[in-house]
Amino acid sequence: MAEAKEFLKIPVFDFLIGNTDRHQSNWAILQRDKNLKLCPLYDNGSSFCCYILEPQIDSYLGNDRRRFQSLVDTKSTSRIRVNKRQRKEPTQLQVLDFLRVNYYNDILEIVITIKDNINEHNVNSVLDKYRGIMSDKRIILIKKFLLEKIKLMARLFDL
Repeated sequence: MAEAKEFLKIPVFDFLIGNTDRHQSNWAILQRDKNLKLCPLYDNGSSFCCYILEPQIDSYLGNDRRRFQSLVDTKSTSRIRVNKRQRKEPTQLQVLDFLRVNYYNDILEIVITIKDNINEHNVNSVLDKYRGIMSDKRIILIKKFLLEKIKLMARLFDL
């Protein structure tokens, strides 16, 4: 059961970072001697608004709240299926809700840890290290994206 609990952290983290490319080939097993362990971070390249081109960022940061919200929720889909009758990829919020309904006790700790530790101050501390590497607009977009994801998660779990 401990392995399953560790596994469930991955789609929770994918929700947070907006990873849209988790599928059957994007898992890794670490082996040390005869001990096997699921790799906690593996192939997260399709995350943090990476497909938003620099000239498009303003349109997500502007007055059109629905455009930004679509980035956070409806355009943020998962390749993990939660309903075998549905062909369309579920949103990451739908995956998180599936986990909440079916594995609440197994994921509540990681959800609370994320909510309690990823705040505006800590996000700024991390993103400040990327000034000069990423544009200021991209940093603002990622910050806003992360903080909105945490709000959605907290609302879903009534935290």
